[in-house]
Amino acid sequence: MALITLARKISKIIYFILLFLVLGRALPRPEIYLDYDIARDICHFLFGSVNADTMYDTFFFLSL
Repeated sequence: MALITLARKISKIIYFILLFLVLGRALPRPEIYLDYDIARDICHFLFGSVNADTMYDTFFFLSL
């Protein structure tokens, strides 16, 4: 019984890892599907200022 439970847990972990890999490769870069104005507002909320470095960080954090 414990072996079956362990096998199910391992299979779920493998399933979600594969799912995240496939979705991560299938989605385009966040600059394509995310509006710049929304990203700017989020950037201003997170960092307090909007410049190239903080915008890059915002797009990176949103793409995770």
